[in-house]
Amino acid sequence: MERQEKTEFILEQMRLSLAKEDYIRTQIISKKINIRFFSETSPTVQQLKIRFYKQMIQLSEHDKNFLETCQHYRQIHGTECVNEDESWWKEILKFSCIYIILSPYFNEQEDLINRILLDKQLGQLPDYKDILTLFTTLELIYWSDFYNKYQILLRDGTDSCPAVNVFNHSERGEEMWIELHRRITEHNIRVMAKHYTRISINRMTHLLALPQDTTEEITSHLVVNKTIYARIDRSKGIVCFRKPLETHQYLSDWSHSIENLMGFVSKSVHLINKEEMIHKLK
Repeated sequence: MERQEKTEFILEQMRLSLAKEDYIRTQIISKKINIRFFSETSPTVQQLKIRFYKQMIQLSEHDKNFLETCQHYRQIHGTECVNEDESWWKEILKFSCIYIILSPYFNEQEDLINRILLDKQLGQLPDYKDILTLFTTLELIYWSDFYNKYQILLRDGTDSCPAVNVFNHSERGEEMWIELHRRITEHNIRVMAKHYTRISINRMTHLLALPQDTTEEITSHLVVNKTIYARIDRSKGIVCFRKPLETHQYLSDWSHSIENLMGFVSKSVHLINKEEMIHKLK
């Protein structure tokens, strides 16, 4: 069986498994495809590539693996026939932007969002580029401002920039919109962890515009995932973002400080002696 025929057969198996909502079998079947085959530039192979990644998108969307969904859209975006159609590549690029900001923060997500920002074609979607820039800047994103500025663009679209169907007004669209709000909150908490050593819960909830319970829940989630370090002292109403030093670290810091101090003293003595010698020569 030729590679193309074999690929078509496997893709049909994937399609049938997805139709039956057998996502585990779909995942297993997908591993039988050698993606190096898609590097061929013939139109038929490129259509098979698009078909494969569209099915993988269905699978990753079901698993709510937003990073993988973004990666699959990036693969489609890199297809020659897609780049020849402006409306098509713009749509795919919008999907890539949306799913990368829906993905929880970690190193791979940060790397991919920066690579998307370097895409020259993103310059033709300035609003989406601005949204990605917000997520890569260590500044708070106020939800009310974000909502007022981008809600229509992302959910309904504009005449010049139609929306994709991620945040539509369906039940799933509402879930995705809530997920986006959570990603923005997580970004804001990471920013606080960078700029504060400690902050009161009241101040934190005010900045996030969220109830205290929700603030504590999302902060705890980030701690469990090792995205940030934080300890919540409910009795004092304080969140501490600074990790306490071990005893040997205190001693090491003290020793380093003493060493620096003695260095400054030695340098000062040397400069004083130099001035005295110059004064005597005069």
